[in-house]
Amino acid sequence: MYQIRASKFNHPEQTEGQHTNGPPNIFLRVDNGPWLIVDGFRSISKTESSIKKLGFGSFVKQHCQPIKDLA
Repeated sequence: MYQIRASKFNHPEQTEGQHTNGPPNIFLRVDNGPWLIVDGFRSISKTESSIKKLGFGSFVKQHCQPIKDLA
């Protein structure tokens, strides 16, 4: 099971500090694993439809990168 989250911060679990004024970042993780940032997508619905179209594994390989955990 995967989880998608949108946030104006650089990490989906960050709640304070510097954030962007632009569109939110989209984040993805599997089974409470590490968060990945999604490149090229700014909405959860478009991310979900692309995952369904490409398949989860292909989507992650093409559009996701690991992010650093909160310190």
